[in-house]
Amino acid sequence: TILTLIAKGLPGSRSNPNIWLQDVASPPYIYFIIGFFHIKDHSLGAVKEILDAAHNEYEGLDSYCSERYGNWDVQAWCEERQIQFEPVFSSYDRQKECFKGMFEIIDEGRLKSPAIRVSGSTSNNILSEELSVFMHDPVKRWFGSPRKMEKRGEQDDAMYALGWGLYGGRNLTSDHFRIRRSYQNFGWAIGNKAVLGDYGRV
Repeated sequence: TILTLIAKGLPGSRSNPNIWLQDVASPPYIYFIIGFFHIKDHSLGAVKEILDAAHNEYEGLDSYCSERYGNWDVQAWCEERQIQFEPVFSSYDRQKECFKGMFEIIDEGRLKSPAIRVSGSTSNNILSEELSVFMHDPVKRWFGSPRKMEKRGEQDDAMYALGWGLYGGRNLTSDHFRIRRSYQNFGWAIGNKAVLGDYGRV
């Protein structure tokens, strides 16, 4: 029901393409939500339309990651466009790896997002709404919204869409980055370290 488009970057990698080799443990990649869509009719056709438009706008998508369910013909579609397709079986261990990585990125302020204009069950920003209730129950080996089954309860589809989107790009390094000539404005970069801070948490 939710589709996210995420751009991954590494500060300093344009001037020094090998910067990711200097910090072997974990380069501080940053992530930008550049597209967030509610697929109201739950159709693969609508998903493909959005992906096709993004594929053209950004001169190629690098990866598409989603749960296996409902993606029966996406692999061939991705292969035609040279997009790496990763269907995941949503096991508890896979979810744990996915959401651990996602929350580290969020906690360190490395996820950047505009205000999401998709309404949730109780607010006008589904992403901040779901972030506020999403939980992990290690006893029940479960991730999700505890209020998902309630009438008007907060859901967790946006969290899974974001999580799998980040997970699908986990092996992309600055070595894979390339110049893209999109006409979208992503804002400005200020090179003064004195003004760096933890801004705009989701």
